[in-house]
Order: sequence, then structure tokens, then C-alpha cells
Amino acid sequence: MLVLARRVGESVEVNNSIRLNALEVYGPRHSQRATLDIVEPGKENIRLHGMAIGEEHQLTDNCRIKIVRIVGGKVGILFDAPKEVAIWRTELLPLIN
Repeated sequence: MLVLARRVGESVEVNNSIRLNALEVYGPRHSQRATLDIVEPGKENIRLHGMAIGEEHQLTDNCRIKIVRIVGGKVGILFDAPKEVAIWRTELLPLIN
């Protein structure tokens, strides 16, 4: 498992193909929600609108995401996947490619 915090406009790439974008964090402090966008080449984008803490989504057959915190314009995303699944903050991709 891995937890990454993403601000609005920041992304994560999974297995060098799926991009998870943090689009929006909104709502009152005690019940904030987040909107995420899943972009996969050759497929229609999936928008996860209004995700609350504790909500989950199956990203791939072997990777599930869960919202674990939303604080100060950041969303904490837990990635439940085996070690073989490559998960990168997109700002680090130029360093590895």
C-alpha cells in the first residue's frame, strides 16, 4: 500500500499508462469531497465526482484506490496494489524517463 497526497492539478501515473488527476477539492471543512479524473489511452475518461473519505474505486484488476484524507486543498489517495505496479507522481516522470 502507498498513500500519496495530491493538490488540485497534480497527478499520479499507474503502470505507465493510467493517469489519475486531482481536479477539485470542495465542501465544508468537516465533509470535504474530491473530484478525480482517470485518463487511460484509448478509453473514455472516468470522472469520480464527489468522493468522500473512505470511498474506493477499482482502478485496474490489481490496483484499488481509496480516499483516506482531504485537508487544505489536498486529497490523500491510498493505492492498494502489489509491488509490481508502478505508481509515480507525474512531476517525477522526467527524472526516470
